[in-house]
Amino acid sequence: YFPYVFGQIPFGLVSDRYGVRYPLTFSVVACAISVYAFSEVSTIHGAYFFRFFFGFFAAAGFISCLKLANAWLPKAWLGVAVGLTQGMGMLGGLFGTRSMAVFSDDYGWRTTYSCITGAFLVVALLIFLFLKDKPAVSPANTQQKTMPAVSIPEPRQHSLRQPKIWFAFMYCGLLFTAMQVFGESWGANYLEFANHLSKTEASSAISMVFMGWFFGGPTLGGLSGYIGRRPIMQLSAGVSTVLMTILLYVPMSSVLTHMTIFIFGFFSTGLVAAYATVTELSHPRHNGLCLAISNMFTIGLGAALSPLMGTLLDYFWHKHPVWLDNIPLYAAEDYRITFSAVPICLALAFICSLLTPETLKKGK
Repeated sequence: YFPYVFGQIPFGLVSDRYGVRYPLTFSVVACAISVYAFSEVSTIHGAYFFRFFFGFFAAAGFISCLKLANAWLPKAWLGVAVGLTQGMGMLGGLFGTRSMAVFSDDYGWRTTYSCITGAFLVVALLIFLFLKDKPAVSPANTQQKTMPAVSIPEPRQHSLRQPKIWFAFMYCGLLFTAMQVFGESWGANYLEFANHLSKTEASSAISMVFMGWFFGGPTLGGLSGYIGRRPIMQLSAGVSTVLMTILLYVPMSSVLTHMTIFIFGFFSTGLVAAYATVTELSHPRHNGLCLAISNMFTIGLGAALSPLMGTLLDYFWHKHPVWLDNIPLYAAEDYRITFSAVPICLALAFICSLLTPETLKKGK
C-alpha cells in the first residue's frame, strides 16, 4: 500500500506535465522489470525492494485511466468510467489470487511470474503504439446536457486551496476505510469469531463486498452523471453507515450476512462520484495532481487505520486474555468496540458529502 501511496503525487505531476502515454509506458515496463526481478531475487531485502519498486510504479494505472476518461469522454460518462475502473480492479483482486494459485501449482511460481512479466511488456507495447492522450477534437462538450456547476480556477494552487476539494479528498479516504478495514483486513475474522460463521462461510461472505463493488461502481457512477455527484456521495455514505452498523450489532444468519455485505459493497462505491467531483473542481491541466491526492487519501487512510485496529484488539484482549492453541482469542465485544471506528468514519464521510459542492447540473 505505502509505495503505491508514495507514487501518487510524483506520477500525478508528471502526467500533468507530459501527458499519460509516455509516463504510463515507462511505469508498465518498470512493473515488468520488478516482477521479473522479484521472481529471481534470492534475499529477503531484495524481495522487499522490488515489491516496493512495483508498488511505486503501479500508482500510474488508476490516475492514467481517470485522466484519459476525462479527456475522451463526455462529462456524463466520467462517473461510469471511474466505476468501471474501480470495478475491474476489484474483479482482479477477487479472481487474480485464485488464478495465481492455480498457475503456480501447475507451472511453479517463478514461471508464473515470468509470464506476468511478458504480459506487462505486451501491455506496455500496446500503450506506446496506440494510446493517445487526448482526441484531436475534444468530445462534443457543446452537445452535452451536463455542465459544471462551479467555476474552475486557473492556477494549480487555487485548486488545492479550495476547502471544498479537500472535503472530497477526505470523503474518498473515509468511505474507502470501511472497504480496507472490513473487506480486506479484519472482516473475515470478525464474522468467524463474532458472528460464529465457519471459516469458509466468513471468506465467502467477505467476497460479496468485492462483487458488490464490481456492480455498484458502474451503476452509481452512471447515476452520478444524471442526478448529480453530491446525491450519490450522500446516498453511498448514508446507506454504508447504516449497513455497517447492522453488520456490527445485529446478529444475522449466514445467508442474510452474505446479502447485507453484497448490498454494503454495492453502495460503498460512492467515491466514484467523489473522483468525478475532484476532476471537475480542478483545472483540466492539473487533474493528475488532484486525482493523485484523492487516491492517496483513499488508500492511505485505510492502510494507516488497519494496523490501529489490530492494536486496539490487542488492548481490549489484554483485559481478559483467552488463548486457543496458543493464539489470542478475541471476544465478540472486542471486535464490536474496535470496529465502531468504521461506522464513525462512514458517518464523517457523510458529513464531508454535505460540505462538498455539486459539480454537475443538467443543462437547460
